[in-house]
Parts: sequence; C-alpha cells; structure tokens
Amino acid sequence: MKKVFSSLLFFAFTVCLQGQINVTQKIKDKVTEKANQKTEEAIDKTLDEAEDGATKPAKSKKEESQNEDESVKEGGNPAHEGGSKNEPATESKTAAGAQPKIDEFKSYSKFDFVAGEKIVYYDDFSHTAVGDFPANWNTSGSGEVTTTNSVAGKWLKLQNGQIYFPEINTKLPENYTLEFNVIVTGNDIGDGQLGSLTTFFAATKPNEAKEPVQPAGNLDYYGSSSAKVAVDFANANHAVISIQNQKNNESGGVNSQINDDILKGKIGKVIRFSFTVQKQRLRFYIDDKKVIDQPKMFPQGDIYDRILFEMWGFSDNSESKQNVYLSNIRLAVGMPDMRSRLMTDGKLVTRGITFNSGSDKIKPESYGTMKEIAAVLKDNPAIKVKIVGHTDNDGTAASNLELSKKRSVAVKNSLVKDFGIDASKLETDGKGQSEPSGPNTTSEGKANNRRVEFIKL
Repeated sequence: MKKVFSSLLFFAFTVCLQGQINVTQKIKDKVTEKANQKTEEAIDKTLDEAEDGATKPAKSKKEESQNEDESVKEGGNPAHEGGSKNEPATESKTAAGAQPKIDEFKSYSKFDFVAGEKIVYYDDFSHTAVGDFPANWNTSGSGEVTTTNSVAGKWLKLQNGQIYFPEINTKLPENYTLEFNVIVTGNDIGDGQLGSLTTFFAATKPNEAKEPVQPAGNLDYYGSSSAKVAVDFANANHAVISIQNQKNNESGGVNSQINDDILKGKIGKVIRFSFTVQKQRLRFYIDDKKVIDQPKMFPQGDIYDRILFEMWGFSDNSESKQNVYLSNIRLAVGMPDMRSRLMTDGKLVTRGITFNSGSDKIKPESYGTMKEIAAVLKDNPAIKVKIVGHTDNDGTAASNLELSKKRSVAVKNSLVKDFGIDASKLETDGKGQSEPSGPNTTSEGKANNRRVEFIKL
C-alpha cells in the first residue's frame, strides 16, 4: 500500500513540475513572439519610410520657398470664411507656472482706429499662385507671393531696394483708411539694425489732370507731391518712425522722427499697420498704439492717386534671413457716422468688425469700431438693436448661416462683457451668404459682404 501511495505521490509531483515547465515555456514563447512582432513592425516602418523617401520627388525651389522662413510666428489675419489647415490656433494652452495668456481684444482698449465704411480695394493674394507676382500690382523690380510655416494665408515677399504698389486706378478720396499686415524677419548683422519699410501716399498726376489714373508705366513713382511714413526695424528694443512730405518736389513742411519701443519683441511676428486719412490729417497706428497724428501731412491741392511700399536697407545676405512680407491690404473710404446711421437711418452697417477665418472670434483690431458702437448704445439706453451677421459665399450656405449667427452672438457677448451694454437690449440673427451687399466675384466684393449690421427695433 505504501508502495502504491509513493508511486502516486511521485506521479503528482512530476505532473506539477511538468506543468510549471510548460507555463514557463509558454511565457518565454509569448515574450519572444511579442519581441519579434515589435521588431518586424519597426523594420516595416523603416522600410516604408525608406520607400517613401525613394519614391517622393525632391522639393522644387518654389515649394521650398513656400516654407523658407521658420522664424515667422503665428497671428495672421486670414480673410475668407472657410478655415484652413494652415490657420494658426486661436488659443494656446498655458504651461504650468507660466503667465496666463493676455486678453488680446482688451489689450486694444486704447485703440481708437475705425475702418472706413466701404472697401474699395482688398488683396490677400488668395487668387495669386505661389511663386508669381500678383497681376493687379506693379513694381520697379520683382517679387513673389509665398506662404510661411506658421501663419495662414499668402504673403507678398518684397525685394530690397524696390517699390511696390497696388493698381487702385482711382483718385484717393479726402477721407479713407488703409490697413495691412507686415512680417519682418532677420538676424543681427552686427548693429541689430534690419531695414526700413516706407509707405508713400503719392500724387502722381498734375493738379489740372482730368483723365483716369493709369498704371505707372514711365510716370514718376513718387509723384510731384507725397506724404511718407518710414518705419526702421531693429532687433533692439526701439524703432525709428519718420514722417516727411513734399509739395511740387520741395519740402512740404513736415520732416520729423520719433523713437519708440512699439516693435519690441515683434520681429518675426505679424504686425498690423493702420492709417486714417482725413483731408490733410494723417493718423498712423502700429497694432494697438497710435504713433503718429499729424494735422498737416498732406499738402493741399494735389490729386493723390497711388499708395506705394518701399523696402530699403535690408541685407541681401541669405544667412541673415532678412525679409519683408505684406498681406491683407485693405483700403476703405468714408468716415462712418455711427450715431446718425443708427439713430436716423435705423440701420448701421459696419465692416470694421472682423473675425478669424471660419471663426466667431473677434479680431482685436475691431476694438475701435466696437467701442464707437457701444458709445452710441450707451447714449441711447432705451433703444433695442438686432445684431445681424453676414458672410461671403466661401464655404457652404449652411455652414455660413451657422457662422453668421455665431458671429452675431459673439458681438453681443462682447458688447455686454467688454462694454457694459444691457443684454436685454440686444437681439441676434445671421443671414449667412443669403443677402450679399454686392457680387461675390471680386476680393473687394467678398470683403464688403463680410459685415455686421445693427438694426434699430
């Protein structure tokens, strides 16, 4: 009996030992299988990448030029309703311990620029192929439209020592506004100075001229009379801003300059230039700050018909990466009388409230217009107003309708939150692309159709 029991005990021990050996072996096999799988996946990935590299053609110079400047920072001002994969994020996460993000809209609280009523010229180069020079511009040299790695949209890249101007082909009125975006990039080349971008307002026709304005051709680019604003860029903490005018090729009496730190930290970022012209008076803003207010900038009696841009003093050394880019050029005529429009006419239409592309986020440069509208509402607290958003026809009708409604709500919320307007006095609605103010066939037409209406109820 003892012998049988011993045999059974030995058999059980053997079975258990064999089971442990099998489990251990299975674990080893499983680990080996996983390792082999990972190795195969890594090899496959490497082979795929190698195959892609072998089959993809090398980038052309034109493609490389689209992404040549990696120092450009986000902050662009896309023009169209539909979004873009290249559009920069409108919000950024705050890292632990970092300073909270500044409210960009409220940072413009002292900004009193109000855009003109009707847009007569607009260009964001969306209709120009990358690498080409825009057809409705002229130049003394050359240039090309390009894109950047981190800012949405297209930009006209200027060449040093050349003059550029949009062919507006009309006499500039007494009252108008000019806005555009600028990006300046560059490394120090010893003294920290980069170069100058000058904006000219030129009278290229004699006083008695009656014929329509023509492209420059052999005409003097600057004309016999002009007013100019030159901004000298530097990597240092200051900039030099110079203003000068001339009458019949002689000094017009204005010739001065100021030093300002307005451009501190803005090299490589999008900068907004805004001008207001009221007869002889010129106001000039850089982003949210007014830097020039000259009451006698424009000599009287001349026909101003051209706006020119000149890039000068930048290094041609490729290592310095000194470049100047322009985009979103917007010329609008008429000084809006918001009080009269709303209280007398019963409807105020503004194109001075603008939004990020495909978004209901109000751009900070809209602050001046919003502040003017809020002042009218505060002075007339009894009235009720319906805010109606409108878009151009980029995108689908359904998406534009929804977008226009969201934008009207965003305007209402801002009036309540930022300006203290009673929310019960404001209604909202959106019409999308269904009620255009003009044809959607041109850049100017689309820009005019992107608007916000305030209707007295």
